[in-house]
Amino acid sequence: PALGYPAVFPYDAQNRAAKVPGECAATVVHPRYAVTAAHCFLDISSPATARIQATVGGRAFTTVGVLIDPCWSFSDDGPNSHDLALLKFDEDLGVTPVEMQTTGGEAGQEFTIVGWGDTGTSAQARGDISPCNEGGGCRFRVAKNVFTAAGAGLLKYTFDDPSAGGLPLEGLAYTGDSG
Repeated sequence: PALGYPAVFPYDAQNRAAKVPGECAATVVHPRYAVTAAHCFLDISSPATARIQATVGGRAFTTVGVLIDPCWSFSDDGPNSHDLALLKFDEDLGVTPVEMQTTGGEAGQEFTIVGWGDTGTSAQARGDISPCNEGGGCRFRVAKNVFTAAGAGLLKYTFDDPSAGGLPLEGLAYTGDSG
């Protein structure tokens, strides 16, 4: 619902009693599917039958399974190559899915990053970044960037400071922006 992104929602892949705000995010790409990060399910023993609770557009839903990209391996790649999973629901989520690019040619394309992760500015050292999950300072953020390269299961991009020619909302994904 925030900032015009009704098809993006947080969920807790571990279904803990004490929720961690914005543990992972998912983006609705079909009336009954949402895409997210495979590494969010490292501790889930049976993703194919996982029952994950999520709130989408103010309504509660439960998955009927999570499909993990078969090429993804945390031990080989960490949260990098093929880090994709699909949350499957047994009913329509009631929001307009995000349009997906299907034609290739990602290099040079502008894209949007959303999430509830750690925050900081280009002037801050890595150690000065504000951690989201320590103290509950999580807030929904939106940034833009441009893909510099695409191939072999990876989309690459770099940070260009807005004051030095980068996009006005130039940003990077960071810890806590998973999904």
